[in-house]
Amino acid sequence: MGGVYVLMRSRLGLGLMTVRDNELAATSIGVDVWRNRLAAFVISAFGCGLAGATHFMSAMYVAPESAFDVNWVVAMMFIVIIGGIGTIEGPLIGTLLYFGLREFFAAWFAVSGGWYLITMGVLAVVVMLVAPRGVWGWAREHLGWRGLSVQREAPVAAPAVPVVASHAGK
Repeated sequence: MGGVYVLMRSRLGLGLMTVRDNELAATSIGVDVWRNRLAAFVISAFGCGLAGATHFMSAMYVAPESAFDVNWVVAMMFIVIIGGIGTIEGPLIGTLLYFGLREFFAAWFAVSGGWYLITMGVLAVVVMLVAPRGVWGWAREHLGWRGLSVQREAPVAAPAVPVVASHAGK
């Protein structure tokens, strides 16, 4: 989280946010869109590779059907949707909620197999309807929590100095 925060507060992070918001405007103010996209893909691939390597080092078993399982995508989407899209804290909160709810529902529905997956899906739909920006987005809007916000303040313009006409010599 610290690395993401430092990245998003840097010049590269500002360029990434500019490209995300409007490519044409980013190009017009001199942001190299291609270079920023390449940096985003490389950093994302590194993070996903590191997470996968960490997981499979603890599992000590790698097979194509386990490494490319659709459950990885579903879990990542659930975590981001529940926690909060577009925030630094959202995926952390989503991860805590995902693993906590997964363990709770797996124990609760131990007899009936996949019911916990259905319950988690219903919960994700309810969160999307009630809080479209996730739990952290809801907390930011309703409770005023800022957290690790990377929002920048606009520079304050200098006050205009009134022009006074000189009538000396008349």
